[in-house]
Amino acid sequence: MPTDHCFPVRKTYYSMDVATMICALLIISAHVSPFGIVVKGETVQRINFALQNILARTPTPFFFVCTGFLLFRNQDPEHLNMDKIRRCALRLAGRYAVWSLVYLPLSIALLFEDERGLKHAIFSYIRNFFLTSSYRHLWYLNAAAFAVALTGFFLWRK
Repeated sequence: MPTDHCFPVRKTYYSMDVATMICALLIISAHVSPFGIVVKGETVQRINFALQNILARTPTPFFFVCTGFLLFRNQDPEHLNMDKIRRCALRLAGRYAVWSLVYLPLSIALLFEDERGLKHAIFSYIRNFFLTSSYRHLWYLNAAAFAVALTGFFLWRK
């Protein structure tokens, strides 16, 4: 059976695909002002605020739920396949490591901008690599790998 990422290819969830597309657009809208920046248009500012700070915050939990659903949908808690869970967590961690290497030149450039000095910047980078992310937007891969491992552990411990 062919696999893509951590999930076996068996069934297509069209509603999940549509929701993923909508959530991708919401994530984009969280980072830009979709209705433009109008100095005197208070209504536009309120719409942007509501979209960016309320509605656009729903995709992140949705993507975590989808990841969990796709990974654990065929898992029996009594006969848990820990090898599958471990492989998925390692694949996510591997992708995080690869993308961290891709962004390493930018991260190195940011190390020299730390006001507290290079030593502090290096220790902060190492701490953030494991606890938050190595670069701003790579946090999801790090968090997903941790969440898969932690969920698998809790299911294993019943």
